[in-house]
Parts: sequence; C-alpha cells; structure tokens
Amino acid sequence: MHISEELAQKNLKSWDYLTEFYDRLLASAGWDYVKPLVRLVEQLKQSEYAKYFRAGQSLWHLMISTASQHGLTESDLYIYITIKVEKTIKNDKPVYFTRGIEVSYKQDIHAIETITCDEPELMTTIEPLLKRLWNDTRGSTGNYYE
Repeated sequence: MHISEELAQKNLKSWDYLTEFYDRLLASAGWDYVKPLVRLVEQLKQSEYAKYFRAGQSLWHLMISTASQHGLTESDLYIYITIKVEKTIKNDKPVYFTRGIEVSYKQDIHAIETITCDEPELMTTIEPLLKRLWNDTRGSTGNYYE
C-alpha cells in the first residue's frame, strides 16, 4: 500500500482539523452525544489509517474517504458514521440519548451497506470497511490493503 508523502500529510492534517471541529462542537451545550465519534477520531488519528484516509464531516457526522482533496463527488465511495440519537424534553430542556452508532459504506447518498453497533464494537466494525474502501478505490492501482 503506497501513497505519496504529500497526500499522507494532507490526510493527517484532515484528522487534526476534525479534532479541532469536534472540540469546538463539544464546547457548545448539548453536543455530548458526539463523544463516541470524538474518541473514534482520536483512535484513528493515532493509527496508521490516518495517513491513508481523509477525515471529514457533514454537519456533525464523520466521513472517511480516500479522496485526495476536500470534497466528495457523486462517484466517490466513503464511510459515513453517525450517532443514532433520540431527543426528549426534561424540565423544559432537550435531553439526548444515544441509540447506537450507524456505520454506512456509501456512494453519493446511497448506502451500499449499513451496520449499527455500540461504541465498544466501533473499531472492529469499521476496520473491514476501511480495507474495503481502500481496495475499491486506491486498490484499483494495484496497491491493495492487507
């Protein structure tokens, strides 16, 4: 598996940016339910995956791709990770409850595969999808992820 040093540095910076984004989000009231995504981003940022995959977000949802630059096209494959949240009102204030984490392998807005898991299974759920994403995109050049 090989990518240029320039692309690896861009990918690493994308994880730094996403960490800053989630830090700003958590500084606002009512966003505690995204903490599982924050922990996942930190885990991935510390791994080899951070060099090979670009991190991004749509609203507060985590997106992972092999795109060489910011912004996805309709033909790009990516992994989309979101927290399933239920909102209730308690003492006239919104309260959010996490109802699992949804991980989708997507192209454009169409889910090819969707898996719901809890945070302890999150990394083992996305690792096969990361390998699939690599093989379906960059692997076409012969650089298969093993």
